[in-house]
Amino acid sequence: MPAGWPYVTADPPPGINEVAAGAWTPSPPTPEVTYPLDLDVGEVADGYHLIARTITLYPEDLLFEFAFVPERAEGAQVWLNMSYTADIPTSQDYIGAGDDVQYARPPLKARYAWFDFFRPDYEWMDDFDRREQPGSDYQRNRIARLTFDLKTGEARIET
Repeated sequence: MPAGWPYVTADPPPGINEVAAGAWTPSPPTPEVTYPLDLDVGEVADGYHLIARTITLYPEDLLFEFAFVPERAEGAQVWLNMSYTADIPTSQDYIGAGDDVQYARPPLKARYAWFDFFRPDYEWMDDFDRREQPGSDYQRNRIARLTFDLKTGEARIET
């Protein structure tokens, strides 16, 4: 008896395997692309401006690179305090090290990503309503928003 009997026939019709194999072609891999920004987000702590250096899109990740100007002095109470989302929501989980933060890349159908920046002492995660929309304190405390076009790499700062 053939393997899988009684659910398969001993001799499949000729050509069926060739059609099925040729009907599916894998998508080409998503290329890695880096967009230089060098945009001044604004003063995020006394005397410190945040500069958005680059955004790199990897097949699975989005990397946000930044710098503080002037460079942080030892013991300075300044660090990145940023919220990230996209028009097709993605995970807020991140990996931060040094002067960059890595997030999950939005789905390929997404068009925009938004980065909202706050002073280091503001807890923006505590200011969302039941529908997970930012509250009035979130809006008042936001220093700036960077809107990033995921298709063209165009970026702009709104204050």
